[in-house]
Amino acid sequence: MIVCTKCGTENSEGTQFCRKCGGYLDWSGVKVAVQAGSAVTARLKTPDVTVEAGGQATCEVEVNNDGRLVDEYRLQVSGADPSWCSVEPPSIRLMPRTSGLARVLFRPPRASSPAAGTGPFVVIASSSADPAVRAQAAGSLTIRPFADVSATVTPQTSQSFGVADHTVSIENRGNAAVRVSVSAQDPDNRLTIEPSPPEMTVDGGTVAGSHLSVRTTNPKESRTGQRVAFQVSVRPAVGGPIRLDAATVLLQRPVGLWSRIRIPLAAALLLVVVGGVVAYAGPPYPHWPLVPPKASPPAPPLPAKVTINPPSISFGTVQVGAGSAAVTVTVANAGGTNTTITPTLSDTKNYSMQNLCGTTPLAPNQQCQVQVAFSPQAEGSFPGSLAFAVSSGVAPKSINLGGQGQGHAVLVCAPPSMSLSILSNNFTVALSTTTSQTLTCTNKGDGALTISSVVLQDTSGKFSVQPNCPSSLAPAAQCTVAVQFTTGTVGQTFNASILVNDSLGQLVVPVTGYRGYLYKICEVCRVIVVSPRPT
Repeated sequence: MIVCTKCGTENSEGTQFCRKCGGYLDWSGVKVAVQAGSAVTARLKTPDVTVEAGGQATCEVEVNNDGRLVDEYRLQVSGADPSWCSVEPPSIRLMPRTSGLARVLFRPPRASSPAAGTGPFVVIASSSADPAVRAQAAGSLTIRPFADVSATVTPQTSQSFGVADHTVSIENRGNAAVRVSVSAQDPDNRLTIEPSPPEMTVDGGTVAGSHLSVRTTNPKESRTGQRVAFQVSVRPAVGGPIRLDAATVLLQRPVGLWSRIRIPLAAALLLVVVGGVVAYAGPPYPHWPLVPPKASPPAPPLPAKVTINPPSISFGTVQVGAGSAAVTVTVANAGGTNTTITPTLSDTKNYSMQNLCGTTPLAPNQQCQVQVAFSPQAEGSFPGSLAFAVSSGVAPKSINLGGQGQGHAVLVCAPPSMSLSILSNNFTVALSTTTSQTLTCTNKGDGALTISSVVLQDTSGKFSVQPNCPSSLAPAAQCTVAVQFTTGTVGQTFNASILVNDSLGQLVVPVTGYRGYLYKICEVCRVIVVSPRPT
């Protein structure tokens, strides 16, 4: 590579004129050795993806080769099942300072797994030249819910002397929970049918049951083996109702000797007992009439019991200034009274939340959601917590939050090229032999930068450098390099290069030095010519 000492532009080998300023490189160019370095960034063009279960959705990821060598980057997706998530192509080969596109393909099956909802995923681009160099692009995938509910009743026909029992089995083959109600009735209202429970929530991929108690509405209904048909209605919240046909046979118990004499015998025994009590108490019968006992008060309802899922959230590594996909926290009330939920974040700088529970009290057997996202403002690890306060009942444990912020360093040195000159227009005064200048390098990115060395390439021996740069340069931090030019030669230009080796690769700063006098040829036209001191 040839660096133009006039403007600092890098030119490829064999170039005669600078591609920026047009200078003739045989006079103003200096060849430098460039150490290869790997650097990569990745960006999702569509970070929020929505897909139907059994369908297909894609998003494009842009990979940029920010390094200084040809590199091949392997692509993989974290956070999604590889059986239905892939990247095409799985790797991209890029020239330096170029970019390429790959397609992330999502094909979730139409089944109970994966469950409906929104979850994070991360596309990782890893360098083949240096496996430690990688970039991440975070996104969120929303799988839409679908319902597939079926039901059966067993037995289809029952026989009973009093109360018949049936069971309704409800299977949810969808990917989301469905609220289902169960009812039953016969056309002539001869039966009283009580489902238990009459309503339930059936999770995706599970089977739930409701018990039916069937008895005659009229206790004096004739039970001579009659078959009474009824219909069961299963109504899911999504989709149409399911009708099931069933029946019960009313049987009459056989009447024995004991059944015929037990009522008269019980009446006679009662008369004997009452007569004995009256005779024992005597007049004026202070215990008559008997005072009925007081009814017991109803049991108080159970207190609210709040449960949280998941118990902890890890957002992984996220670029500084970017944001992760939102993670949904499900809040449920498994108690018997209403309660109001108030979530609070311990770190509102790097975490954000959306409270979908609102201020409405959460009733028993109901759920609400809180969405949490991670947006690091600096590099480093940021532990946090999400606490929940409740208006009644016992508050649940806090959710532990975790995330790592990763920045991107950018090193800029000023000036981009250095010119050290020892000049004078007074021929009667001897020229100095030494001059110096300071090179200032700044990390203008948002990530830390590692500086391994500052090297001077000088074949003339006229230059020297004194680096004052630490091994690690934080964002917005600066360091300096003192450059000194020393020569007794007049009228000759000397060239050198300063190489700053860092974690991004190598930065080249061209340096020139000259010692001579200024001679005015024309006072009117003010043309200045630099020439050796006349002898």
